[in-house]
Amino acid sequence: MSLVRSVPRRVRAALLPAVRHLPRGVRPGPLARLGRDARVEVARRRIDTDPVGALADLEGELGPEAPPRVWRLAAQAAARAKRHDKVVELDVRGLERRYAGPGDALRLRRAAVATGDTERAQLALDYLLGLTPAKNGAVRKSAEALRHVDGSRLPRLVEWRERIARTHPALDLEPVDEAILQVRLRDQVERGADLAEILSEALVRPADTPRLVRALMGARRYDDLEELLRRLTPEQALTVPAETWRTLAQKATSTGWSELAGLAAQLALRAGTGTEDPATTARLEAMVAVGQDEARTMVEGWTPPVRGSVARPTDVDPLGVVSVLGQSLPLRSGGYATRSHGILTSLVDRGWHMNAVTRLGFPYDLWWKADDERVVAPVDVVDGVPYHRLLTEGVRSYPRTPLVPYVEEGARGIAKLAREKRAGLIHASSLYDVGMAGLLAAREVGVPFVYEMRGLKQLLESARQPRFAESPRSRYLDLLEGTVAREADALFVITEALGRQMVEMGVDPERITVVPNGVNAARFEPRERDEELAASLGLAGRTIIGYVGGLVHYEGLDLLFEAVARLRRERDDFHVLVVGDGAHQRALHRTVEQLGVGDLVTFTGRVPHEEVEAYLSLVDITPFPRKPLPVCELISPIKPFESMAMEKAVVASDVAALAEIVQDGVTGRLFAKGDADDLARVLGELVDDPEQRVRLGRSAREWVVAERDWSRITDAVDGVYRQLLGVSTEE
Repeated sequence: MSLVRSVPRRVRAALLPAVRHLPRGVRPGPLARLGRDARVEVARRRIDTDPVGALADLEGELGPEAPPRVWRLAAQAAARAKRHDKVVELDVRGLERRYAGPGDALRLRRAAVATGDTERAQLALDYLLGLTPAKNGAVRKSAEALRHVDGSRLPRLVEWRERIARTHPALDLEPVDEAILQVRLRDQVERGADLAEILSEALVRPADTPRLVRALMGARRYDDLEELLRRLTPEQALTVPAETWRTLAQKATSTGWSELAGLAAQLALRAGTGTEDPATTARLEAMVAVGQDEARTMVEGWTPPVRGSVARPTDVDPLGVVSVLGQSLPLRSGGYATRSHGILTSLVDRGWHMNAVTRLGFPYDLWWKADDERVVAPVDVVDGVPYHRLLTEGVRSYPRTPLVPYVEEGARGIAKLAREKRAGLIHASSLYDVGMAGLLAAREVGVPFVYEMRGLKQLLESARQPRFAESPRSRYLDLLEGTVAREADALFVITEALGRQMVEMGVDPERITVVPNGVNAARFEPRERDEELAASLGLAGRTIIGYVGGLVHYEGLDLLFEAVARLRRERDDFHVLVVGDGAHQRALHRTVEQLGVGDLVTFTGRVPHEEVEAYLSLVDITPFPRKPLPVCELISPIKPFESMAMEKAVVASDVAALAEIVQDGVTGRLFAKGDADDLARVLGELVDDPEQRVRLGRSAREWVVAERDWSRITDAVDGVYRQLLGVSTEE
């Protein structure tokens, strides 16, 4: 035991402030150890609040004489600081010197997986197989990791179970049995075994059914689970706890296996789950309905009616357009609504007679809670643009399942508006349900149809669930988005990359036009810092790194905070301002706390749309650290253009969609996507160089005004409209 930890707590507390300042160069001996132990104890106390600083202090104590506890604490600090490479380096030493326990090996495996180091991940699993855990928690966590060993290690896994059973017979080995079953199943499947053969071996005893379900669920073998559920007898299904069926239904839903989710939800309902809880019952019933609807659509497909009689020229306004949207101002003010309004107002300025209409049920269907008593007006007019609503008076519920009847009802409302306004063209914008309704309405009225793709739902889901692309729901979304895009008379896409994707999905490249994101440069102009707002937020006198936008995981704000933690080792003359809200905000608050940078970060939450410019006025550097994911490579955000228009120094990851708009060193700075160290380097350079920030900001605004003002972007939209309608530029 160390000298510091061996004395009474009150005495130790009194000694720490003094002995921790003993220089590290003291000759080896009791005094040197006393100083080291004191410094280590102080660092240990900082791991939760300032892991980056704790790691730096602990690294100074590492050396041949440092006991295992110091190396282990350093690895803990590195894990909290998300320094996965450092965790691997520190914990490998523990394995090599045989002082590591199960927790150390598990930490090493997590870090190795995070860095893609498969060799070290396997090393950690092999080490676990050599240990004999003595507590249920260690057994459970170790078994969870050992599910990932390959089939060649199955005999060792079985021997590991037998060793634990002999040494600690009272421990719960059910997690180990499930791990063994998962490894065996995976090995059989990889060797090409028939599912019937696997099931005949696995379903021998009544207890095997729930174990098999959990094993397949843990291994994410959803295709086999779907087949299993079809084969189970009612008696076998009843041996599985209702909670397991409910968990499977939830996991299958989140990963895109809607039909499997429906089957599991049915079994949960039969088992009596949720009978005392109407909300749970309703969720399970909804899963059943969605699963059946998507399965039916995949079998039957969805084909719009052929184009009917063309509307007579005397029946239409040659400059009349109905724009079909998923959401809009003034009820929503995010990027989608901002883009829509920018395009609509610019087209009105060009002489087009624009009428916008939002999807059936908006905003009651998804955005507003059931107990929200606000009443939506049938039409909102914003800057001269009318936004019509497809709502029935007194109705607050607009079921989207089954999908086709929902789309058809929306199409009837759109067609009615198009006839009333004598529209000569219908233009619908993402997502597929909006496009389907717009396409059906255009076919009914007999006018051209334009589809604008601003993103793909399947890309967003794949960013959240990496294996979503392999799921049936991904194919379902491809079917619907692809059908609408191929049937459109013209297709607008938000980036060149998305256009290439749609060509791969069978769209004629001659009908594709890129209509990128832009900005109202007259609104987002350079302005003086709002000093009153800065003072109210405690930001006076600091260089501000500011993010304004949605708090969703693919935006990479966790990477930004890791970079901030790196920067604070050298300086604290900056502050990070985060303006916005979103599904990832709680996780981001936890990340800030874990990294110990809470004193450098201010979250404001969502602010009114009209106040965005005031908050941007406080900012010197605007980072957009999007992650290396398909959705980020293909889809461009709108917020960078607002920052560029206000002459802010933009820092962006080099994903394709951002590299298209930021010229490194000219209109902003790029950093290697996913690399917190490189982001920290670029941010540090800009904090140090106000002149560079000014130069980049001015160049960015010049480029935005010339290339990405909505008035320029709608040149392409205007041209396609006129071509489809046969309208000359004089009209």
